[in-house]
Amino acid sequence: MLELAGVSCINDGMVLFERISMTIPNATHVYLRGENGTGKTSLLKTIALLRPIELGKIIWDGAWVKEIKIKYKSSLQYVGHKQFFIPELSCIDNLFYVLSLYGELTTRESIQRILEISGMIEFSDTPFIMLSAGCKQKLSLAQLFLRENLKLWLLDEPFINLDANSSNWFNSAQSDFVSKGGIIIESTHTKRAFEGQQIILTKSHEVVTDD
Repeated sequence: MLELAGVSCINDGMVLFERISMTIPNATHVYLRGENGTGKTSLLKTIALLRPIELGKIIWDGAWVKEIKIKYKSSLQYVGHKQFFIPELSCIDNLFYVLSLYGELTTRESIQRILEISGMIEFSDTPFIMLSAGCKQKLSLAQLFLRENLKLWLLDEPFINLDANSSNWFNSAQSDFVSKGGIIIESTHTKRAFEGQQIILTKSHEVVTDD
């Protein structure tokens, strides 16, 4: 379970959101909505501990994340707009590289299975720099399947650049993750139908929740 207790974000002296308090139980998909500039990305990065918590607390399974930082970060994966793959490395080697950052090892066969389920197997040996925008996004999403202990996905507009087939695949993957008890917080600005809890950030710094 994830809890936000009075969490605020200030960027260059400007308040993006303030005093967000909510509880997100396991097996929940939360949609984070709002216009550009309302702080969706900043909130995701704050929850991922990629930016400082200006005010308030984040609590994971009853413990303050500041006191269980390593355990908490090992339970989550953030996928944002910026991709940190090495341009000259192949897709398979880039996933090995990402996994090594967490101090974990796996087999080539395991990585190939991940590339297969994400529709990227034919690009296993293709350098990242040679991929289309859609394939680069699918490789980013493939990171979500590298570590089996993940309980929290933090996704910044994950459907960007995906075609219809890839979108259907990832919709199914999200449903499967949530059905197994996972939590997803996904930012979006699309007007598609939502099934799940919504957090709407406004430019007046208001936060609206809608179950």
